[in-house]
Amino acid sequence: EAREYGRLGEEAARLGLLPPPFDTRLDALAPYARGQKRVAVVANNAQTILYALKFVAEEKLDAVLYGVTEGWKVAEAIKASGLSVATGPVLTLPSTRFDPYDAAYANPAVLHRAGIEVAILAADDDNTRNLPHHAGVAAAFGLPREEALRAITLTPARLLGLERELGSLAAGKLADVVVTDGDLLEASTRVLHVFIDGESVELSNRQTELYEYYRERTLRLQGR
Repeated sequence: EAREYGRLGEEAARLGLLPPPFDTRLDALAPYARGQKRVAVVANNAQTILYALKFVAEEKLDAVLYGVTEGWKVAEAIKASGLSVATGPVLTLPSTRFDPYDAAYANPAVLHRAGIEVAILAADDDNTRNLPHHAGVAAAFGLPREEALRAITLTPARLLGLERELGSLAAGKLADVVVTDGDLLEASTRVLHVFIDGESVELSNRQTELYEYYRERTLRLQGR
């Protein structure tokens, strides 16, 4: 319906006729239904992924698969479709009791080896800060480290069509620069500096204040 709405609007404009009655929903959906803008298709288990691939092909959508937790089971089908994926969470349990214990950990690596463009998502609105840890675990289970880093930086920007502005450090791009004392993907690595729009950001927070308070208190009690 949205596709036809968009076609009629273009046809009316071309012929100088009145367009169809304005519909906010169809007007917003039309460019996505016509493959002019990218859509996210959420599919996690293997069968749903196969249904999603069929749907995307039949409707001729510009799509990215989201979730894809059982992508490792149908990696060849995803590769054949030419679609990219944003997969995650990595830090989760296997989908079924018959799957290997490391199914979720190794899923990004399996998809990458199949030749699929992979981004990693935390799939946790409350703990997006753990995204580097998800990528780190994916790297520990076979995803090349540079690909793991790219999976949470440049690749997501590419999938959103924002790679000219975001995703990597290059002249003219917008970037938040993070300086650490070790590997960014290691959970134990400390962030030393953060620069947003070229300005250094204060890193202290309630947790760091409590740490310093009780650390000093402990040292006083120990007579140091």
